[in-house]
Amino acid sequence: MTQKNPFEASKVPGRARLVLLKGGGGDGASYTLSANDHVAGRDGGTILFPDDQTVSPEHCNFFYRDGRLHVRDLGSANGTLLRLRGRVGLEDGDRFVCGEQMFELRVPPDPITRWVDDTCFSGSPEPEDFAFQLVQILAGDRPGLARNVGASSITIGREGCTLSFATDRFMSHEHARVTKDGAGFALEDAGSKNGSYFRIREEAGLQDGDTLFIGKQLVRIDL
Repeated sequence: MTQKNPFEASKVPGRARLVLLKGGGGDGASYTLSANDHVAGRDGGTILFPDDQTVSPEHCNFFYRDGRLHVRDLGSANGTLLRLRGRVGLEDGDRFVCGEQMFELRVPPDPITRWVDDTCFSGSPEPEDFAFQLVQILAGDRPGLARNVGASSITIGREGCTLSFATDRFMSHEHARVTKDGAGFALEDAGSKNGSYFRIREEAGLQDGDTLFIGKQLVRIDL
């Protein structure tokens, strides 16, 4: 008996479709979102990516609320990443992707702890205007390059930016900016070709044409 591929397009009319995007930019298989809940994962749910080890067993759920499609992360190891439209606010610990690079925003505590009991920590001199830190996240959830930021903004791109990645072929010349505005922080795409993706905290509403990363799978929402 041949097992049916759950990612094949359904014949039942639905309110939205999830389209798998191929490496060359073309459309692949699609799944019609015609029920109330649609769990995507590696071996659980109705939308399966069994060969992608970066997808959690149950990764995220696409569901409708008040007639609008939403996505909720189900505590996945790598998160569900949504392509940025305009600007998005960032908080301490938020992660985002530009090109092939993943970053985490870290905000220093206020006040910064300098003492343990009666002993003061030693270390490099602290910048007077240290506002935040961007940490590159390597495979295996390991920290890589770290950059302390004292200015009000930082640019990320392939060359000529505060953080440049000359060998990243998916990175635009100037790809994105992180800015500090008062007490808050924001990520803004700089018109990059491939877009900037932020890890949703819990859930997010979706629009027509939105693209998301589920593990290494890039999918598009068609409404």
